[in-house]
Amino acid sequence: MRASMQVLTGVVLIAAAHAASPVLGAEVKSATAPGLSPSAPNISDQKLDATAAALKRIASLQQDFRQQMAKAVTDQGLSIDEYADIMDVAQKDPAVREKLLQRVGPLKEETK
Repeated sequence: MRASMQVLTGVVLIAAAHAASPVLGAEVKSATAPGLSPSAPNISDQKLDATAAALKRIASLQQDFRQQMAKAVTDQGLSIDEYADIMDVAQKDPAVREKLLQRVGPLKEETK
């Protein structure tokens, strides 16, 4: 069960990163962004406070998202382990992956 939750968490993190991309300007800045030295960054207390607050909020959103994803799986009559096993097989087996993708069909994009 722990391994399947790790798989689910990994999927959540990837999905969250993609979902956050438009909000974050669709790019992730490295630790060596302009103005920050990798050896001794000068980050103000205000920026650290803001980053800590954002990190707390992101952790909360990730927890909510994990719960919603688990519910989406169990609402279909699957256990988390079954879902993780099927996704693992689909990742490794092109025939299974194709069958799954045919069933998924096109994903609806959110309208703005």
